[in-house]
Amino acid sequence: MKNIVELPHPQLSAHERTIFVELWYSRVESNPNVVDISLCDVRASDGIRIQYDFDRDGWIITQQSLIDHGNSCSGFEPEDWKEVAFVKSWGRMRPAQVGDVVDGYTLTEKDLPPNDERPKT
Repeated sequence: MKNIVELPHPQLSAHERTIFVELWYSRVESNPNVVDISLCDVRASDGIRIQYDFDRDGWIITQQSLIDHGNSCSGFEPEDWKEVAFVKSWGRMRPAQVGDVVDGYTLTEKDLPPNDERPKT
């Protein structure tokens, strides 16, 4: 691989079995904007790339094309990355509920808007 750049901490960090990557201001031309993930194991898998799409407000996951020769695969097309999934930002957000803990405080009925003003779940 060429053009390998050491990233400043804390853009890349690890805790236990999880690697954390932060793309800092990825719209700035000189900053990285794609995370390339691959697997090194006895179980082969092609890699994926993840990048943020600001126009659609979510994450794009792409995979590279390869050639299937029946019992093996080869011939990756170096620039042929196609979108295979899109993950909307904040796609799993839900309204606050009684009993939720926020900053160490447990929400009660009085902390929430009246029932008729609450978002539908």
